[in-house]
Amino acid sequence: MKRFVITAAAAAILLLSSCTPESADIGREKTEPPIVDEYLGLAEEYCANGDTRSAINTLEQGYSETASKRIKNRLDELKREFSDDETK
Repeated sequence: MKRFVITAAAAAILLLSSCTPESADIGREKTEPPIVDEYLGLAEEYCANGDTRSAINTLEQGYSETASKRIKNRLDELKREFSDDETK
């Protein structure tokens, strides 16, 4: 079983996701589940804390569960950045 360390901000995003007004859905595909934003937000929290590997793992899990194009795009971007950092 994987264990994730979640920051207070990421926990707040996950808890408040069901309270998000419809107007906050800007940029979300019409058929995309609301959990997509939570995966993206959690990944950004990991990135902000310098934990790119956890961000990538989170997005991989999110993509496997949702097949979201937004998650896939961010995942590809992070993987490119991560591989660039490793070659330096």
